[in-house]
Amino acid sequence: MDDKNESFYRVDNDEIEKSSEGLNGRFLGFLDTNELDKEAVIINKNSLVEVAIRVDKRKHYYHVFHGIEHISEFKEIALYVFWILKLKPFGMKDENHKIASSINEHFAVHLILLTMKSCCIKKKRAYIHPCREFIDDIIYSLRFQDISKEALMLFIDTLAFSYGIYQSDHHI
Repeated sequence: MDDKNESFYRVDNDEIEKSSEGLNGRFLGFLDTNELDKEAVIINKNSLVEVAIRVDKRKHYYHVFHGIEHISEFKEIALYVFWILKLKPFGMKDENHKIASSINEHFAVHLILLTMKSCCIKKKRAYIHPCREFIDDIIYSLRFQDISKEALMLFIDTLAFSYGIYQSDHHI
């Protein structure tokens, strides 16, 4: 950070726009993967920007208060998942669609598994897609249980460890 008072958070509009556009792109990929019509969903762009801002603020917090320059990809995805679950930027026009009430949770699991698969490929490790029952249990927990940012980080780190791809970022 080039500011003398690096403990003061400043929004980097370019970075936030890039992050929210990336998240939007991953959501569109989720729709394609699940054969959902793009016209059937509602994307709240302001909420997507807010998700990106809150993730960026937490990364700044780890830098200032823990001296960590870059958090792991797993902790970052946990932050995105947390804020997606809290702010619910995605919806469906048809409230009777089978995932209308849990589209954000479905997308959150998609992000987690996409991250696991990507990291497995990068580290030349085998990726085994979890069984439907496990995925359904995660979706249920994300939808109906109060899960903190830190608990999500621990869950995703543990999942990464089970794939043999865990990476430490100095024990935040």
